[in-house]
Parts: sequence; C-alpha cells; structure tokens
Amino acid sequence: MNTLIMKKEPSQFDKDTKFIDVALLSLNDLYLLRHAVSRGLITGYDDGTFKPEGELTRAEAAAIIQSCLTKNLNTYYL
Repeated sequence: MNTLIMKKEPSQFDKDTKFIDVALLSLNDLYLLRHAVSRGLITGYDDGTFKPEGELTRAEAAAIIQSCLTKNLNTYYL
C-alpha cells in the first residue's frame, strides 16, 4: 500500500504544539500530536522537545497510558 506523506515548512501549526523539534513531521503526525497535546495525553520534555525520532521508555509509555486512563476518552474520540 502506498501512503502519501506530506512534508511542510514550519508554520503556526508547529508553534501550536509547543515543541521545537517537530518541523520534519508529516502533517498527519502533527495533527495527531496536536490532538494528544491538547487533550493532556502527551506533555513532552522539560527542554521544549518532543523527540519524535527517540525511543519511548517504559516509564514514558506508562505515563501516557495513565493519562489515557484518567481522562474521559469518550469525550475525545481517540
């Protein structure tokens, strides 16, 4: 299956995610990231990065799962 991945220049959309290292993400990835951040499911790192190419640790995965379980996901349609 072929997938169209659109790359773009940094924009206001990047700034809305508050992360300084997401300029190379596809538009679809940015949309999903912004959605998760706006719902409080992902917060990123203290230095203002998201590290999209980094590996997720067990502790980070547990924090995301805990965020999902403590939110009313029926409201968010994840």
